[in-house]
Amino acid sequence: MPELGVVSEALLELERVRRIEDPTKRAAEFRKLVPRLRETAFETKDREIIEIVNEFARVEEDSRVFYEAQSLDRFLRDLRQNLQKARSFLSRDVVNRFLVCIEEFHESLVSKQRRLQPSVEVMFFTLDQLTNQLVGRRLEKEITPSLLKQMGYDLGPTIYTHNDTEIEIDALGEKIETSAPEGQGKILEKEILIVECKRSVTKKDVIDFFKKVKVIAEKYEQIAQILKHQLRVESWIIACYGWTDELKKLSREKGITPIDKDYLENLLRRHRLLDRRLPVCPENIET
Repeated sequence: MPELGVVSEALLELERVRRIEDPTKRAAEFRKLVPRLRETAFETKDREIIEIVNEFARVEEDSRVFYEAQSLDRFLRDLRQNLQKARSFLSRDVVNRFLVCIEEFHESLVSKQRRLQPSVEVMFFTLDQLTNQLVGRRLEKEITPSLLKQMGYDLGPTIYTHNDTEIEIDALGEKIETSAPEGQGKILEKEILIVECKRSVTKKDVIDFFKKVKVIAEKYEQIAQILKHQLRVESWIIACYGWTDELKKLSREKGITPIDKDYLENLLRRHRLLDRRLPVCPENIET
C-alpha cells in the first residue's frame, strides 16, 4: 500500500472524523484535529491552505457551545422521561414544578442553539473549502509526482522563463533513450510529459495550459535541433471535477489528454498506486 504524504494523512483524518455519527463526539474529534491541520498547513507552505485552516480553527471553537448545548438538550429529554415515571411515587406538584424549570432551561438552550447555528454552518462550509484545497494539493504534490516516477519518468523543472516572465506548471516528466545502456551515449529520443493539476477545470484552464505547453515544447524543440535527437511531447490536465464532453473535446483538439477522476483512478490502479483508504476525488465537495 502506498505510503501516505502529509496532505493525504490530513485528508484521511478529515474523512474519519466526518464519518462519526454522534455530533458531540465528532465535535470533540474536530477539536483534537485542529493542531494537526495547522501543522499540515505550515508544512505545505501554501498561504491559502494556512488561511483556511486558521479560519476553520476559529469557527470550530465558536461552534463548540452549539454541540455542548445539543448534548444538554438530549440529557434534558431523558430527564423528562424519568420524571414522568417518578409521578407514581413522588408528589405530582413537585414533579410538575421541576418540569416547568426544565422547560424554561430547554427554551434557553434552544435559543442559544439558534444563535449558534450559523457558526456550525460556517464551520462545515470552511471544512469543505479546506478539503477542496487539500485535494488539489494532493493531486499536484503527492499523486502526480508518484505516478510519473512509477511510469518511468524523471521529474524535470516546473518553472520556465519566457519573454522575461515566469511560466509555471505543476509537473514535467522526462524519458530519454540513448545509444548506450543505462543512459550513456548520444541521446536518440527524448519524451516529455507536461502536467497541470486542477481541482475543477474550466475552459480558461485548458486554453491557458495549451499556451504554456506551446512555449515549453518550443524550448525543448530548440535543444532537440541542436543535439539532433527526436522529441515527443505529451500533455495532460488532471482534474477531479468540472469535466464536460465539450471541455474534453477542446482539450483533445489542443493535443491535451483530459484526465478525469475515473481515468486517473485507472492509471493509479494500473501502476499500483491506488490507495483505497482515501478517495482520489472525494464526493460532494466541488466548488
